[in-house]
Amino acid sequence: MNTEHKLHTIPKRDFALMEKLIIYPLQMLIRSGYFSLEITGAHFVPETGSILYVGNHAGWAPLDNLMGGFAVWQNRTPERFPYVFGHPLVARFQPAQEIMKRIGVLPVDWLHDLNSIPPEVQCLAIMPEGADGNCKPFWEAYQMKEWKTGFVRLAIAR
Repeated sequence: MNTEHKLHTIPKRDFALMEKLIIYPLQMLIRSGYFSLEITGAHFVPETGSILYVGNHAGWAPLDNLMGGFAVWQNRTPERFPYVFGHPLVARFQPAQEIMKRIGVLPVDWLHDLNSIPPEVQCLAIMPEGADGNCKPFWEAYQMKEWKTGFVRLAIAR
């Protein structure tokens, strides 16, 4: 049995692009009153070392994941903005592939071999409901779906 793990390579994140595509639009949505955001406990986010953000998907779009990253960006440093895992269908969308790499979206299939995730990926966000939680109809938006347990293995591996 081969126990060697080939580490994936990650492109350098483009923080200027992340600010333009993620941070600035979210700031505008919050300032306009469309969204409200209250941040508590930011002082618990370590400034260095590994961290795993675990949350549930509130609805159809991954805005919940981005809002969590936004809160970290505002209260720590851009480097602590978590890498996220993207659904395989999104990863196959050719025009978005390069942008996704540059803003820190990792292929979800990397979760099949946790030891292959490079150690420099210290900040990760995962939504244990997975696609079931992200693609639920709007009338189920705040109802939790069953959580998958891979996030526990990811936490132990990190």
